[in-house]
Amino acid sequence: MATSAEHAAAFAAYVVRTQNPQLTEPLEPEKLRAEVHTILSTKAGTGSDYEAADTALATAGTNLVKLHTAKLIAIKAE
Repeated sequence: MATSAEHAAAFAAYVVRTQNPQLTEPLEPEKLRAEVHTILSTKAGTGSDYEAADTALATAGTNLVKLHTAKLIAIKAE
């Protein structure tokens, strides 16, 4: 399971990537992943919702439905 700090680092990497004009624009799945990382980076990192969101994110791949689900679970997390 990723920690809140690891989620923050993943989001920071996404932000750096979006500011590099030589790279392709982020795809929707990448943006959603960054949103979930952002939400989880602000949480305590405990509780079943946090674990469920972290697991959902880790297994979603580029599936938009699964990424949206992970985002909604992350919003509920502690």
